[in-house]
Amino acid sequence: MTDRAEDHRVTRLFVIVVVLYFTGQMVLRLLHGGAYELDEAELSIMTPGYAWGYGPQLPLYNWLQLSVFHLLGRSLFALALLKALLLAGIYLGLFLGLRMYAPARSAALAAVSLFLVPYMAYETQRATSHTTIMLCMSSLFLAAFFWAAKKRSWAAYATLGLTMLVGGVSKYNFWLLPVCLFLAALILPKWRHAVATPKLALPFAIIGLLWLPYGWMLNNPTLAFASVGKIAMGTHATPTWVQGLSEAALAVISMVLFPLAIWGGALAFGRQPARNATPDLARLFSWTSGLMAGGICIGVIVADAGNVSAHWMLPLSILLLVSLALWLAPRLSERGATVLVIAAVVLALIVAAGLTYDRYKYGARKDADFVSLPSQIAEVTGNAATLIVADFFVSGNLKRLLPNADIAPYLARARFQHDGQQVLLIFRKNQPSDVEQALALAGWAEVNEFDTVATGSFALPYQRGGDPLELPFVLVRLAS
Repeated sequence: MTDRAEDHRVTRLFVIVVVLYFTGQMVLRLLHGGAYELDEAELSIMTPGYAWGYGPQLPLYNWLQLSVFHLLGRSLFALALLKALLLAGIYLGLFLGLRMYAPARSAALAAVSLFLVPYMAYETQRATSHTTIMLCMSSLFLAAFFWAAKKRSWAAYATLGLTMLVGGVSKYNFWLLPVCLFLAALILPKWRHAVATPKLALPFAIIGLLWLPYGWMLNNPTLAFASVGKIAMGTHATPTWVQGLSEAALAVISMVLFPLAIWGGALAFGRQPARNATPDLARLFSWTSGLMAGGICIGVIVADAGNVSAHWMLPLSILLLVSLALWLAPRLSERGATVLVIAAVVLALIVAAGLTYDRYKYGARKDADFVSLPSQIAEVTGNAATLIVADFFVSGNLKRLLPNADIAPYLARARFQHDGQQVLLIFRKNQPSDVEQALALAGWAEVNEFDTVATGSFALPYQRGGDPLELPFVLVRLAS
């Protein structure tokens, strides 16, 4: 079989497998049914209409989800479909970009390496939303960059600008990739032509439109920067960045360790002399990942950040694995490649089994039965106009049952969608800690006087039995 025919065969097989796998995951979620998961509930409550911003996260996922809701209705199917499309886009976008400079076999093995990251295989399917769309836009950005580098046309650079524009409203850490990739391309002579061109001015002119959503951020800092506290910036004499760097390093190690072990086993089973190597492409990813690692270290130190979440390290981990795959794939025999694919298939089966268990175990969020909650709330609030405020999980699932009710999450915008003074505050797992904190999170930070109308607890049964989910509540009437 010629190399061209082999490339076509691998491309068809890869696309078919990716589409079938994520279609299967969507069907699995629909079969599981039940209550919305945490991120699904958040998207249900955080899509009241098109706006430049909704809260701490950038608005792209909300916009897309709202569009799908308009087409298909507010349903679990609409939520699961968009998630499946975005997850498939991560792998297909990366494959498409790498195919412009690498054989289909190397591009497919690099994409498979992403799936070998347990977080990518499991958590992105189970819980994440904005991280998922950021990774999808990163893959599409890479594809646009390689198209621009190869074709050098105005259309290609316009597409590059559009992916940067859209990616810029997906998640803040999207920008690490374009900055580091452009710097790496400037450093490497083989890629310098892609960025040392007047045509690059077109993408930068296009992303100037970001002043619209970013301007909303500056005008609504309480909402836009509500998550800044997550990084635990140091306020003490002892710097906390050492802990932040340690957490970042451990996160990267935990993500790449399993794929590295699988690659090591695959090479042990089958190694061959390098064939169809792409050193320039591999070098670009190596430099980009090195620059990103340096940028993250500088950012942690300057911010004195003591808390670095593992999923923030996904872009760096992915770049490292793609770089590794591009160096090693040409040296992997068919036998070794088969080992790698078998490992991915086994992991896919484990993921399906794990998701099924997680959604059916006692006390699973999906298993909570919200059907009785509206009637329980009506008994407490009566006919009075009442704003219901709860965490994302409860408010999103309640909105599913009461689409016309006045329901809000614990964000400052809750205050501005309610004209009355009666507010029902629902707590879960002792969060918020008390009424004062609940009112502050909902936007009434300066309120000192309120009347407690009623207190108690709602009880939601689990479909599979066990102790019910207790939701303490406080009904308050605020001073006018």
